[in-house]
This record gives sequence, structure tokens and C-alpha cells, in this order.
Amino acid sequence: MSYNIIRTLERKTPIVQAAPPRHSGLRGVAVELSRRLLYAGTIELLTESLHRLVTLAYEQDGLGYINVDGVTGRLLIPAPMGRAGRSLWGLYPSEGVALGYILRQRQATGMALFVYDRSRRAWLVNLEDCPNKRAALAYLKAYPISQEEFRLAYAKALGS
Repeated sequence: MSYNIIRTLERKTPIVQAAPPRHSGLRGVAVELSRRLLYAGTIELLTESLHRLVTLAYEQDGLGYINVDGVTGRLLIPAPMGRAGRSLWGLYPSEGVALGYILRQRQATGMALFVYDRSRRAWLVNLEDCPNKRAALAYLKAYPISQEEFRLAYAKALGS
């Protein structure tokens, strides 16, 4: 009996010194899965805002485009990736910054539907490569926002 008491008391030292890791393996997987689901939801919101922007940008009446300058391609409405348009589109500031970063990165690689003109501080629609709504929607379908692309842009948005 006394041996059991001694053995029980010997277990106290490891308990006092215990420092388990913050997350168990399963918890870490759950956190990573939650983050991916959150990113996927945000990507869906950004994609939807781009689809809606395309719909508005290519809207026409008898005289031409309504929301875009037909000569320069400049958007005449606030864009979801612009400073003035983020809140109007229901995006958080970090989401709008991330979307702008993604589109500027695409512009740098030469595959852009929306182009940022620094000299005018304005977003333009690439009417040359995407002359109509059908071509613009095909572009969005061919080049969806990827998880990796968003993760990098979102990290940049939070860092700036």
C-alpha cells in the first residue's frame, strides 16, 4: 500500500513541469482547415464583386458605355479594389487592398482585365483585350483567384 502512495506522489513532478504544446495535432489541422474555408469564402466574395463590376462596366445604352469612358476605359463608378469603393461594395479594407494587389500583380504579368493607371490614380477596363462582357466573363472564368494568390495578397494587405 505504501508503495502505491510513493508511486502516486512520484507522478507529481512530471505534472508540475508539464508544458504541453499549445495546439494538439488535431487542433492544428482544424485551425488550418478553418483558415482555408475563410479564405475560400473571401475569394468567393471577391470573385462575385468582380463579376458584378464586369456587369456594370459593360452596361451600355444607345450612346455607348454607361459606367466606363469608352475612349480611355476609365471606370466611372467606384471599384471594389479602390479606396473609395471598398465599403460601397461591402468589402473590408484588407479585402479591397488584397483584391487591388492581385489585380496589379496580374497587370504586371500582362494578363489583366482591370488595369491601374498610377498617373491618373484610376482603374481602367482593358477594353482592347476584352471588348465585350462575354470576353470579360470568359477571362474571369479562365483566371480565377487562387488560394495561394489570395494568401499572398492578404498577407501583403495586412502588412501594409
